[in-house]
Amino acid sequence: MRKLTIGSTCNVLNGYSFKSNQYVDEGIRIIRIANVQKGYVEDNSPVFYPLDSEGLDNYMLKEDDLLISLTGNVGRVALLSGDMLPAALNQRVACLRLKDNSIHKRFLFHYLNSTSFENKCILESKGIAQKNMSTEWLKKQELPILNYNTQIKVSEILDNIIEIINIKKRQLQEYDQLIKSRFVEMFGSFDLTKLSDISEIIMGQSPDSSYYNTNGVGLPFFQGKTDFGEKFTEVSSWTTKPTKIAKKGNVLMSVRAPVGPVNISSVDCCIGRGLCSINAIPEKTNNEFLYNALIAIQDQITAMGSGSTFKAINKSDIYSIRLPLAPISLQNQFALFVQQIDKLKFGVLKLLRELR
Repeated sequence: MRKLTIGSTCNVLNGYSFKSNQYVDEGIRIIRIANVQKGYVEDNSPVFYPLDSEGLDNYMLKEDDLLISLTGNVGRVALLSGDMLPAALNQRVACLRLKDNSIHKRFLFHYLNSTSFENKCILESKGIAQKNMSTEWLKKQELPILNYNTQIKVSEILDNIIEIINIKKRQLQEYDQLIKSRFVEMFGSFDLTKLSDISEIIMGQSPDSSYYNTNGVGLPFFQGKTDFGEKFTEVSSWTTKPTKIAKKGNVLMSVRAPVGPVNISSVDCCIGRGLCSINAIPEKTNNEFLYNALIAIQDQITAMGSGSTFKAINKSDIYSIRLPLAPISLQNQFALFVQQIDKLKFGVLKLLRELR
C-alpha cells in the first residue's frame, strides 16, 4: 500500500505563546491544550484575546482546522467548528492543514484519532513528568492512503459510529438525570440529616510510596484517579504497608480533583488522599442508598470544592453533607429503582465498549 507522511500532505502550524494577563472577556478565542480532547474541542472555560491584537495572522484558525495536542495528553486530535471563530492557536497545540487532495480530511481525522495512533504519540514523546511531542516527529509519520472514494466511504462509516456513540452517551446522561429526578420525587419532603450522623467517614491517607507495587502484592490501593463511571472492579496498584483502610462495600468519594464522584469498593482496600470512605450505620441507612443519594446530589457536592490549583473538599464539609432521613423501606425502594436503571446503563456501556 502506498504511503505518504503527515508533513507531505499537511502544513503543520505551531501556536503562539499568548499571555494570560492579556485575556479579556470577549474577542479572539484562544485554543489551548486543555481544549483539545479526544475527538472534540472542549470549550467550558473559554479565554479570549482583544480583537485588535496585532501580529496574530500566522496563528489564526479556520473552520474545520485539524488540531493535535503536543504536551501533556499528547496525540489528542479534534476539528474546530465554525461557531468557535474567531480563534487563535496557543503554543503546544499544532494545526494540520491539507496541502492538496491527496487525502480526505475526515479520513485523516479518524486515522489520527485512533487509539493506536494516540498510543504511538505517547510512546514516542519525551519527558517523564509531562510528555512533549515534536512537530518534526509528527511530520515524519506515515499515513496509509486508500483510493479517495474509499476514504470517503470509510469516513462516513466512522462518522455514523461516532454519532451512535454520542447518542448513547446522551442516553446515559438521561438515565442519570432520571435517577436524580426520582430521588427528589421520593425524598424531597423529608427532613435532612448530616452525613456524619448516619455513617462512619474515614479520610484517606496515602501510604509510603516505597511500598507501592503493581504486581498484586499487599492490599489494593485506590488513589482517587480511577474512572468513576462504573463500580470498582479492577485494581492497578497495591501497597504492602496500608494506612487508612476501607472495607468491601464501602462508598468511596473523590474529595480532590475532582470533587464529588462516588464509587463502591469491591474489595477491602487502602485509600489515598484523594478519597474518603463512607460506611452506613445499619439501623439508619445502607451503603447502596448512600451511594445513589450522593450521586443524586453530586452537583451540590462538586460546588463545595475550593482551591486555586485544584478543587478539594475538606473533612468538615464532607461531614456536613445533608441527606434525607427517610425510612429504610423507602430507601430500599429507591435502591431497587436504581438497580433497574443500572441494568439499562450496563447495556449501553457494553455497546459503547464494542463500538470503541
